[in-house]
Order: sequence, then C-alpha cells, then structure tokens
Amino acid sequence: KTELEDDGWSNDMNCLASNAQELSSLSVMETLALCDEMLSNFDDKADEWSTAGNWTIHEAELLQVRPIGKSDDDKIINYFAHALSSASRYTTCVFIKEFLTTLREKVDYELKLKDENISVSKRSIPKFLKNKRNINCKTNNQERNFTVYGPKPMSIPGLSFEFWTGEISKKETVPSLNEEAVVTVVLGAGNQPFLSLVDVLQNCLVKKAVVLLKHHPLRPYLLHPYEIMMEPLIRRG
Repeated sequence: KTELEDDGWSNDMNCLASNAQELSSLSVMETLALCDEMLSNFDDKADEWSTAGNWTIHEAELLQVRPIGKSDDDKIINYFAHALSSASRYTTCVFIKEFLTTLREKVDYELKLKDENISVSKRSIPKFLKNKRNINCKTNNQERNFTVYGPKPMSIPGLSFEFWTGEISKKETVPSLNEEAVVTVVLGAGNQPFLSLVDVLQNCLVKKAVVLLKHHPLRPYLLHPYEIMMEPLIRRG
C-alpha cells in the first residue's frame, strides 16, 4: 500500500470522486437553490465562522503586526492585533458575500432567460451586464476588439472593477465527467485568508467540479471557519 492509502486518503478520494457526476449534472434551478443555501448558511452562521478556531487571531500572529516604532506597549500591540483581526474578518465577509451574491444573480438570470413565460421587461439583468461596451484598440501593433463589462462598484468604498474579454481563438477543453471521475485539487493561497475559499466556490458552483482543498502550511487554522462556511457542500460530499 502507498502512504496515501495507509492514511485513509484513498477511500476519501474515491468517495469524493463518486459524487463528481452528481455535481456536474446539477440543473440551473438546483444550482440556484444551492447558492441560496450557501448564502443563508454564510449569514446565519456568521458568529460561528468569524470566531471559529480563533482564526483571525492566528492571522494577526502570522502577519506579525507591530505598530510603527515597534513599541513594547502591550496595549498598542493588542490594539493593532485586534484591528487586523477585524480587518481579516471584514474582507473575508465582503469578498465571499460578493462572490455568492453575484453568482446567484447570474444563475437567476440564466434561469429566467430559459423561461418563455417571463417577459423581457421582468428579467432583472445583473448589474455587471448593464454597463457593457465594445472597445477597439491596438495591442502589440494589432487591432483588437474587446467587450468591457463594468465598472462595477465593490462592497469596499472607493473600489470598483472592470472585466475585459477579447475574441476567443481556442475553446477551453474540460475533461468529460461522463468518461471518468475528476477531482480538482485547490492548493491554499498564502497571502489572503479568503482566496482559497473563492477558488473552492468557483470550482464547485461554476465549474461544477468536486474539490479537495489543501490548506497552505502557514494557514492550517482556516480549516475551522471554512468547515462552517462550506457546510452545505461538505454535507453533500
């Protein structure tokens, strides 16, 4: 047996892979319901995931926050540590909530587009699609056409973003889940606590792929809040 099998990972991976087909086959309606469940779970358990395993305190310790001048005053150090803890909790909340909310808008829009009983006037267009324009410009001395979406304000005051997309010359190929079970491995990010979760949600809810997440060695404590925030997905295997 390999070390992987001895640790019981082989059975876990097989169990995960066995659910790949079910996830990939989710209908638009089922995906919308799952988005709603993820959002409700995120909001209802905010008090739990925001303090689980003292992850924000570990985050402050990891970044070794010290006030300007490297004062030895414990009160000042504690102040900066608590400020960073609050900032980590806030940014995680903002970006995950933004991801789930905009994804829900997208799925809901797709569902209504397929419903012939809903008039065009009653189809709520996602904010991101409302500001759409075409731009022609030169890149590397070549004329190129771009479709630009946005700008869209973000939840953090003063920040917004645009999405530029050009002509696609080659369609991305994705392994067929009908031929074999595919498990996506997400390697934990080392610079922000919410990035790994965004990758997991992107793969599970957008690409419809089952995911194995390996937390970054510097951030093993994220297991605790992630376990709570991803409970609807974990429960489904």
